[in-house]
This record gives sequence, C-alpha cells and structure tokens, in this order.
Amino acid sequence: MKIVRVQHVSVNCHGRLDATRRFYSELFELPELPRPEIPGVDGSWLGLGDVQLHLVDAAQSGNLPDPVAPHWCLWVADIDTARTELESAGIDYIEGAQGDVVQIWISDPNGQVVELQQAR
Repeated sequence: MKIVRVQHVSVNCHGRLDATRRFYSELFELPELPRPEIPGVDGSWLGLGDVQLHLVDAAQSGNLPDPVAPHWCLWVADIDTARTELESAGIDYIEGAQGDVVQIWISDPNGQVVELQQAR
C-alpha cells in the first residue's frame, strides 16, 4: 500500500489531559488546533509542523488494536487497497470513520498500534 505521509501521533493521557496539554504546548510551543467532537473521547490536538499531535483522554480497552491506545497514523493513497492488502496478509483490523475520514487500526508484531487514514 502506498503511504502518503504521517498524519498524526497519538498519546493517551487518560486523567492527565490538562497537564499533558500544558507540557507539550508550553515546552515545545505547539499551537492548539481545532478538534472534532469524538463521543466518549476527550482530548486536544496540537500542531507539530505538518503533523498533528493528538492527546487522548480516554480509558484504554486493553485489546489490540485499540483506537485510543498510543499510536501513529499514516495517510494512505487508497484505503480500499490498504484494506484488501491487510486481509490478504491475514492482519486483523478495526475500521471506523470520523466525518469524511475513513480510519483503520492495526497492531504491528510488537503490539504497537498503527492507524491508516484516507478521506472518503
């Protein structure tokens, strides 16, 4: 599958959102970005050059892949091709959508979560 760019890096800061936001925004001078309403998931998005830093304040499920676990997100050229390649490789995934963005979460062999995204 063709990767276009890194879209965001996500840090889970459950119960420590304000302190974590201050840490990143003040220490690294990262600007706060608009964030859509995500039911059941509080958080803050910060600008990090051409990439976003997503701070997520939600309890993790303990299952993998877990969309609120710490992860990095890759923007793909074709989400349908990505889905087909994952299925062909026997890689389990969770799929979702947020507005006009389609999301797929997978786990690498080390249990690290990777999100794939593409606009509809």
